[in-house]
Amino acid sequence: MTATRTPWHHLITRTASYRRLQLLRAVSLLTVGLATVLAAPLPTVRAGDAIRLQSKLKPGDCTRIEALLEVGGDLTVVDGEKSETVPMSVVGTLRYHERLLTGEPADPNSLRSVRYYEKADAVIKIDDGGLKSQLAPDRRTVVADATTGAVKLYSPEGALTRDQLDLIAVPGNSLLVSSLLPSGAVEVGDIWTVTSDAMAGVLGLDAVSATDVQCVLTDADADAAKVEISGFVHGAADGVATEIEIKARYKFDRHAGRVTWLALLLKEKRGVGHVTAGMDVVARLQMKLSPASPPAELSDARLEQLESSAGDNLEQLVYESGSGQFRLYYGRDWHVMNDTEAVTVLRMVSRGELVAQCNVSALPKIDAAKQVSLSQFQEDIQDALGENFGQFVRAAQETNETGYLVYRVQVIGKASDLPIQWNYYLVTEPSGRQVALVFTFEQSLAEQFGDVDGRMIRDLRFLAAPIETAGRPTRAATE
Repeated sequence: MTATRTPWHHLITRTASYRRLQLLRAVSLLTVGLATVLAAPLPTVRAGDAIRLQSKLKPGDCTRIEALLEVGGDLTVVDGEKSETVPMSVVGTLRYHERLLTGEPADPNSLRSVRYYEKADAVIKIDDGGLKSQLAPDRRTVVADATTGAVKLYSPEGALTRDQLDLIAVPGNSLLVSSLLPSGAVEVGDIWTVTSDAMAGVLGLDAVSATDVQCVLTDADADAAKVEISGFVHGAADGVATEIEIKARYKFDRHAGRVTWLALLLKEKRGVGHVTAGMDVVARLQMKLSPASPPAELSDARLEQLESSAGDNLEQLVYESGSGQFRLYYGRDWHVMNDTEAVTVLRMVSRGELVAQCNVSALPKIDAAKQVSLSQFQEDIQDALGENFGQFVRAAQETNETGYLVYRVQVIGKASDLPIQWNYYLVTEPSGRQVALVFTFEQSLAEQFGDVDGRMIRDLRFLAAPIETAGRPTRAATE
């Protein structure tokens, strides 16, 4: 028996088909609408909507940094009463991972991190000459420590050279970019100032005496915020006055809670110092900061190994003479001014003040039986100083912990009518290799100078076999 279709059966069928069609249309419209929402930009934060730009970085977090630094302009070099202006340019590239060890970004002076540099090099051109600087393979792990004030960079693997330190001490210190963030909630168009300490840290200055640098929130959405920075900074670098005009931008990731991009444009005019040339330059820095997992070089196990094997005085710098005769370790207030086969000249500068000069000469190797006596060394010193000689204050000899025979002679006298002190050293190792050093400073600076020379002598090391040149003792600074 066949089923009898009622007159309303077709109506039900048509109604069901209509409902399915409407449902399909609804699903289709929903899909299109969802796609439209996903494709459309997120709504911009409206005026009047306050947001917080607060770093979420915590100890253990790691960031991958890629930075390009370009500098161009003129250097002013002074030699006596003559000055010369020469063109210069620098192109530096840095790529490294940085892992936060301690601290809170809201308190810059609590921050300490460790970095591993995959790449750190620079091409430097001055006048017609040029050179390339790079970080040694065994110095690619670097600690950045802001807990004592200014950020100090040093390697737990051993002392850095001055060139290596300058290579990685670039403006826009990645450890301190969070100090550019506002302390409270801000709206689009709001302006806030950056403290002097923050600007000194970010720009790598000794100190900032005055600044009018301001930040403004220019745009924001649910994902990111954009900030522009502008103003002037008056401060000091290596104790020398400097003026910097800054224009910058950065991007803040609101989900990750961190600055992810920074661009700096700096116009700087710096005076001539005792150890540095004057400069009138423009510097451009572009930096990308991305969340990352720690590489093997910054793993917990590797950091524990570095901590247990790290030596003392890691903040000292190291210098090997161009002739390969000796290695010196010294504080960061010392700067190598000249290095020839005959003599290496260093100057100690503190807060822009010239404190002392050190001349170092490698001497010809001698037979043990021909070692000069302490009294003969004193006679040689008196002859070398000539009319500048006043009197001997102290003369002593010892064999230090390294096994070197060390003569020390302290002399006072005058140079250009100024009371001067000279501390002479003759250092001889058992095979007969010798190095002579003389530290020169005004007597009024003796207390400030302290035992700087003693520490340098204790850390001095001989390297390759000597060349048969240079005289004894080394010529002192008398002008």
